[in-house]
Amino acid sequence: MDSRIVQDMEIVEREACYLIDTIETTLERIVNYNDLNEQEIKSIKDMAIMMLQEWS
Repeated sequence: MDSRIVQDMEIVEREACYLIDTIETTLERIVNYNDLNEQEIKSIKDMAIMMLQEWS
């Protein structure tokens, strides 16, 4: 594989991991602040996953 493609893939992977970490941290803060139930938490996580899929 072309080294440039590999570099681009590594950058995308790092950015995706950073985004996922940020989303998880934000979800923890939201849950702690709002006392959400399990369904509400699942809904927020599902929305975050859909957004990540759209961005990739």
